[in-house]
Amino acid sequence: MKKLLAFLLSAAMALTLAIPAMAAPEDAVPISGAPDGDFSWYTAEQAYLDAHPGLEEQLRASAYDFFAREVAGSMSPEEYMAYFEMTEEEFLDEMVLWQVSALLEAEEERSWVDAIKTALGGVPGQIGVMVNGEYVKFPDAVPEVTGGRTMVPVRAIVEALGGEADMAGGKVTCKANNTSLTFTPGSSEVLVEYTGGELPGDGQIFPMDCAPYIKGGRTYVPVRFLGEILGYEVGWDGQFQTAVLLDRDELAARYDEHFTIMNRVQANRGLTMEEGKNYKADVKGNLTVTAFDTLNGNQTYKADLSASQILNSEAANAKLSLKLSDNARAGLEKLMLGGYSTPEDTELFHTLLDILEDLEFIVTEKGLGWLHAAALDEAAGEKNVWLGLDLGAEWGQLAFAQTGDATMGSVLASMIDVDSVESLPTAVSPAAQLLYELYGDDKFTTSGGVSTRTIGLDDLLALYKDMGLTEADLAEAKDRSYDLFAAKKKLDEASDTYDDTRAGYAQDTYNVRSARHTYEAALYEYKMSEQNFEMNFRSTFDSVKDYQQVLNSAQTSLAYQESAYASMELKYRQGTISRNALSDAEDDLAEAKDAVETARRNLFTAYRTYYWAVNYGVMSSGQTGT
Repeated sequence: MKKLLAFLLSAAMALTLAIPAMAAPEDAVPISGAPDGDFSWYTAEQAYLDAHPGLEEQLRASAYDFFAREVAGSMSPEEYMAYFEMTEEEFLDEMVLWQVSALLEAEEERSWVDAIKTALGGVPGQIGVMVNGEYVKFPDAVPEVTGGRTMVPVRAIVEALGGEADMAGGKVTCKANNTSLTFTPGSSEVLVEYTGGELPGDGQIFPMDCAPYIKGGRTYVPVRFLGEILGYEVGWDGQFQTAVLLDRDELAARYDEHFTIMNRVQANRGLTMEEGKNYKADVKGNLTVTAFDTLNGNQTYKADLSASQILNSEAANAKLSLKLSDNARAGLEKLMLGGYSTPEDTELFHTLLDILEDLEFIVTEKGLGWLHAAALDEAAGEKNVWLGLDLGAEWGQLAFAQTGDATMGSVLASMIDVDSVESLPTAVSPAAQLLYELYGDDKFTTSGGVSTRTIGLDDLLALYKDMGLTEADLAEAKDRSYDLFAAKKKLDEASDTYDDTRAGYAQDTYNVRSARHTYEAALYEYKMSEQNFEMNFRSTFDSVKDYQQVLNSAQTSLAYQESAYASMELKYRQGTISRNALSDAEDDLAEAKDAVETARRNLFTAYRTYYWAVNYGVMSSGQTGT
């Protein structure tokens, strides 16, 4: 049951999980290349030592201390050497390699963090301050950590917050967000005055958690106190060594500038619901999509939707039925599971689709929800099973908004994690971009005071196509495709014949009409060939991404199994587990190794297919329409 709930939640969040991929730059390299089967961590570690003369001696000197930290007292170095029947020299060699491995992993992570920090406007190796997703520039004095507190040059941070800072008579005065702060460097006391009206604490003295000080002619203040007293949420991202200041209302207002139409719809809907009254809404609809394929036959996918809802200003109860045609279910399964799912995953996926065919749910304005379906009863072996969900207060407010209390912007702003630098630029902004592409103001057509937004299949494909696939690769593949070349040649010949016929005959003769029909048929065939090629090419690219993810997952699992097996082997030699338990661990490790090798082969095949598509315009025979 827990797995089913996890699958349901995963499916519900599929869009959110897909969003970060849209942030990839247009010139992103899809994958680094074919996997290198000859890669060896031992070789990498030895190369690292060769590149750092003298390091090996340092690591040998710290080998015993490193071992004590890693093993955490479970056994002594002498016991470890005796257990594995190794000399002290062999022990030192092993500890050196362990330490180099840790250094390599740390450098790789540091490189990744520095690259992201630089891209976002920060300075690698420097304590940073981010305000609403933007790194603050410190031109002459930089932030530092003192006594466990992040201290920042006061003028730079206050100006970044839209205020000003002055020093007179040995006192510093900062004004921002209708708040005035006055303090003396060296003293932890600060006078707080609110210039926008009387508020609790106005005119009172507050203690800072760390006294400001002067260094290099610049006054430093604790950023957390300053940010919070000025009305910001303050967090700390230790990985990026960055203090994060967040004003959700300001960010919501920025987003809402692009969603005035949708926010107006939301506000109007809220106004029509009077408190204490119940409302009923029935919805019925169907969707039919035809995928044209001149070689393998067209495919028509169908979906039928019906819903009945009773709601008021505090809660809603709805019954929903979404029925898909068999080929639509099969296509959706391939899209969601990628063609490499386990039988358990497939069963769970079909259970989800069964749930959608007969679903009842309740949701409240506080964002609490409950789901019920016959398929859940069957899976649980009980009757009347309901799954509880916490959708979040902001989502509840948006669903039951009255007079525009909640907006598109407020929901997006609520998704931000104040303790994560990446939360702002890579999670929320792409989410806002996706919603903007679907529901932004300039996507609507307004006539006679009525705004209309039609979302077609082309619109959805346009959103999807930029998720890392380079258009240069696609153009290159199309130029080298023999199928497209043949179709284009046929079109050109038909066009020339049509032109010649029109020049030699009267416009409405049989010859001209026949030539025109031949030309139109050739044009249709070429366009369909081009469309099929593009769709298959994107599918080929997607398979590379999918198999890369599978390989990454398999490698992570293998690393875990290797660690688990080492632990089980140690326990077996200590006599705390049976031989059968160790054999089970050996089997798990062997399966993990096989999974990595299979994933590598699949990735190589997918990459080779993509390589042939780009360089020769040829795709495997398994690709439809080629």
